[in-house]
Amino acid sequence: MGVQGLTTFLQEHRELSETVLLSSQASDSVNFVVDGWSFIYELVFSLPWVYGGEYLRLVQLITSVVHALLAVGVKLSFVFDGPSPEIKFRTLKTRMAKSHIGPSLLFFRTSQVSRSTPRFLNESRIIPPLSYPVTIHTLLRLQSSHHGHIDIHFADEEGDPYAVELAGRLGAYVVANDSDFAILNTEGYRGFIPLQSMVWHALVDEEITHEEYDEWVPAGKRKRPARNPNLGRGIIPPPNTTSCDLSLSFTVHSPEALSSFLEIPITLLPLLGALAGNDFSNQSAGAGKQVQQLFFEQRMVSSARINRVSTTLRSILSLAQKSIGSGEVEEIVERVVDSTLQYAIPKYEPTSESDSNLWPSPLCALHQPDLCPMLPLFSRNIAANEWTQDGTQEEDLVPSAEFVKLDAVRNTLMQAYRAGQLSPNILNCLNSGSLWPRLFLENPDAETTAKMTRPIRMWYCAILDDAVGLPEIVDEVMEESEQISDDLEVVSGKDDEAEEELVDVVESGSEDEGPDMLAPLKGALRRLHDPNSGPTGPPSADATLPVSVKQSRVTEYYRRGTRVVDETVQIPSLSELLSEISKSELLHTSAPHTHHYVKIPSQPLLTRTPDVRLAVFYRALSESDDTLRKTKSLTPEQLLTALALRWLLRFLRDKAAENPQSKERQQERWTEKEARCLLAAFDWNVSGHANGSDPSYEVYQGYPPILNRNVQLTSQILQCLDSVHQLAEVLLLSDRVSSPAHLFSGRRFHAYLTNDLGPVPVDTFSGELWDACVDGLDDVFVQERMSRKEKKLQNHQSQNAVDNPSKTKQRNAPRKINDRGGGFYGLLGDV
Repeated sequence: MGVQGLTTFLQEHRELSETVLLSSQASDSVNFVVDGWSFIYELVFSLPWVYGGEYLRLVQLITSVVHALLAVGVKLSFVFDGPSPEIKFRTLKTRMAKSHIGPSLLFFRTSQVSRSTPRFLNESRIIPPLSYPVTIHTLLRLQSSHHGHIDIHFADEEGDPYAVELAGRLGAYVVANDSDFAILNTEGYRGFIPLQSMVWHALVDEEITHEEYDEWVPAGKRKRPARNPNLGRGIIPPPNTTSCDLSLSFTVHSPEALSSFLEIPITLLPLLGALAGNDFSNQSAGAGKQVQQLFFEQRMVSSARINRVSTTLRSILSLAQKSIGSGEVEEIVERVVDSTLQYAIPKYEPTSESDSNLWPSPLCALHQPDLCPMLPLFSRNIAANEWTQDGTQEEDLVPSAEFVKLDAVRNTLMQAYRAGQLSPNILNCLNSGSLWPRLFLENPDAETTAKMTRPIRMWYCAILDDAVGLPEIVDEVMEESEQISDDLEVVSGKDDEAEEELVDVVESGSEDEGPDMLAPLKGALRRLHDPNSGPTGPPSADATLPVSVKQSRVTEYYRRGTRVVDETVQIPSLSELLSEISKSELLHTSAPHTHHYVKIPSQPLLTRTPDVRLAVFYRALSESDDTLRKTKSLTPEQLLTALALRWLLRFLRDKAAENPQSKERQQERWTEKEARCLLAAFDWNVSGHANGSDPSYEVYQGYPPILNRNVQLTSQILQCLDSVHQLAEVLLLSDRVSSPAHLFSGRRFHAYLTNDLGPVPVDTFSGELWDACVDGLDDVFVQERMSRKEKKLQNHQSQNAVDNPSKTKQRNAPRKINDRGGGFYGLLGDV
């Protein structure tokens, strides 16, 4: 997120910043907390994006950046966003429309020549969908080889407050592109470094002469500050430099300097951000208007808003003097309060002198379990068994062994999330009952690729519901009661934050006194600083509870045509899904050379053995026992690739079978050549780079033509790879089924499709991998397509063969080429 106009304001007032220089020769170390998504965007958009992602090259960039930062004495802590809060959904939908649907529509409505220009591609960029798992994979590999110098954190929700809180504990700077970090503050936080303000300097060997200096120096070689191209702006270091020759300068913006310049207390900076406009407050608030449209003149530039808000806060002017309808005031106040609280960071107070700043418990790096916002997301099934409707504990009703298993499942999933083995995008279904499939460049006239993997998402939602519980969607039928407590609000079936919701009591005084507009802020601040202030215990026995029936549902957000739509999807229970794939309720295990069966578990599936979970994984992807045997010799990356491709080929075949007369459905299906081109786009020979060394494998650098069909094929397979990987993560099978994204090159895929690299070499991938991809799927491919020119030539040749068989035989005879190069045929080759 970011404060509207603040970046421009900081650029216009250079006196608010200071410049720091780090050198590889210095002995002191500095801590950087790097905003993960700012880091990804900075690197990915320096690479060609339109082909689906240059993940091989991305691995090299990440490695070079990390090594360069370590060389100048930086200790790195990367922070990635957790699940998105509901208050940000409108912003997420707007971003999806602008960053995915808009560029896709423009791309497919533009001629092939125009859309291939660097300017067009630079102005309509879409982040490749597998950039996140590739980044996590690479950072985890580097972390293992640079122990103590690299940490990776996954936030409880929005990553910005988490990053600043972590920076305060470490005495670190935050490196990012979001201006929010100039407003967020906590004790020990050293300030915000914009990525674009970073400048690398390298020293190179250069011949010098006596005339270049006023005093005499020996002629020869000497280290001098480098000129371009050995000076790089941004986080990417200049090429062809060694770590001992590097130095880094950057600009720092601190909240203290900003508050002093604006002459407002530093504690009011979050309110300034909310009023100026951020991702939470810059939304509709009555009559379709944005909150900021009610506060500022329409022609006011964004940076001028900062001065306006700071002036208003200084003079304590009332915002109610604006032309705001009385009915909108309460809604506006609630919006401002909610958006302000996104900046709130609890004060850290160690319980003892020996208390460590980080990891007070294995479940969270910053918070104790009773204060961690992430813990309630994984505790619904446990919480449901702690209290009955009359307020008594169920210790006698719940077997202790079952409770221990539920607690073990919760801890295992949380530890998987903290270790980077459970995507934050998955956790949206636990946090808010929502799903946001990653989209890429795709034909806006076709059905979105996200629909083809919906069954996979239903499976992992059902598994998570079985393990820890999804947010309840309750159809309430309130029983009639004449006496309901006025000061107690029973919240049933809400998210974790709503379960601890405080009802702010408005005391009535004189008739002139209006409602306390700051009551929501006071209540939220009480909860922030005193977690025990809310009604966390069981409901009162005197309270009348609604009769409710739990229904597991999630809301998916995806593209339909040229709009972002939301659709509620019913999630079946895990037992229903398991019974559908095996009527006898038997599951085959994947133990080598054995064929034994186990009953479908009544306990949480995630407590079962890896073999049972792997068997469920295969069945969820509609695979049979034959597939199990065919995939035994594959690497974890090859296994996921084969399963994703099989899912895609089978889906398109079944979709075409629903309407055999549809030419469009038949054309969507893949050819055998296209499948082989896909497997050749992975560099299977570099999968062994697990020691953190600098990968130096060759990366294809060509720029093949950008064809509509090839773009659509790429979008389809990326969607399937991502969804199958997420299912493997939920089933805790990352060690057996791993993402191959870091081995994939979109340019290479397009180059093979367009024959820019010639035919696929036979040794590019193994025969075992091909067999695993197509075994039992003989009817999924369609015949190779020919262009109109090729069809016309073929028809012409066929007609000539009938009319003049002797001439056809003569024309097909081998051609003779001269010794000087073969003339015309020597230049073109044998056609």
